[in-house]
Amino acid sequence: MHQQKLLGTAERSLMEAAVSLKLSRPKREPSQPEKKKKWSATERWGGHEEIFSVGFLVVPVKYLAHYASLNLTTNEAMFVLQLMTFKWDKDDPYPSYAAIARRMGVSEKMVRRYARALERKGLIRRKYYRRQTNRFDLSTLLEAIRKAPNSANVR
Repeated sequence: MHQQKLLGTAERSLMEAAVSLKLSRPKREPSQPEKKKKWSATERWGGHEEIFSVGFLVVPVKYLAHYASLNLTTNEAMFVLQLMTFKWDKDDPYPSYAAIARRMGVSEKMVRRYARALERKGLIRRKYYRRQTNRFDLSTLLEAIRKAPNSANVR
């Protein structure tokens, strides 16, 4: 009797869960194709949510495929990615050289060299402000990436 009572409780719980699942799921017409699997950034990175605990950066594959053809060194490309972590909207990012240096594990002097090299190549423009951090105008670089061909090395 006691086992029957437990089984009845377990069965009731399962039935309630099944009913709740049916109610919460949108009904699909038989003629509708199955939905594609949703991509999960967490799953791509091993299912470790803590990897994203301080944020993430969306990077166009076109940038990754073409930075070398834009004459950027790997360190300059990483510098640009660091700048992009400070760009939250259309406004120019304005991190300090010290902040970028800490993130990259290099000296401030090296970070300034990366910025100067990108400026000489005509890909960024530093806007100097008195008693404030520089702003980095990336519009020329972003336009160069936009104009880069959609070649085989992108797909």
